[in-house]
Amino acid sequence: MAKPFDINPLSSSEVRYHWFRDLYEKMPELKIGGPSTRWVWQGLMAAKQCIQQTRQVNIPLLVVQAGADQIVSNQDQLRFINKLSRTNANAALVTVDGAKHEVLFEKDQYRNQALDAITTFFDENTSFTDKQY
Repeated sequence: MAKPFDINPLSSSEVRYHWFRDLYEKMPELKIGGPSTRWVWQGLMAAKQCIQQTRQVNIPLLVVQAGADQIVSNQDQLRFINKLSRTNANAALVTVDGAKHEVLFEKDQYRNQALDAITTFFDENTSFTDKQY
């Protein structure tokens, strides 16, 4: 069940929050439901593996972090990026202070910071984006 806007942990943009909530109601096939116990366990194991295998990440990587996220652990994201940065010069973290979990569904003041960081990151890593995989 959708949380009322005033207590939702996803976005501080009322317009965008209601837009994607309305979209879910109009297109129920988009709803995936809440996380199952197995999904949470797999997510925790994948997060652990990410931190354990940072030496194997050799591509440019940007983490856009929501400063006011209540869903994922910003501390663990920092731990990951700090470890990754030791072996990957093209690893970056940008924190959007005040933003909730869905950074790209946030108020423009937060969303624009995220989009600027993403486009700057791609501009700075054009040799990577020009490669074909």
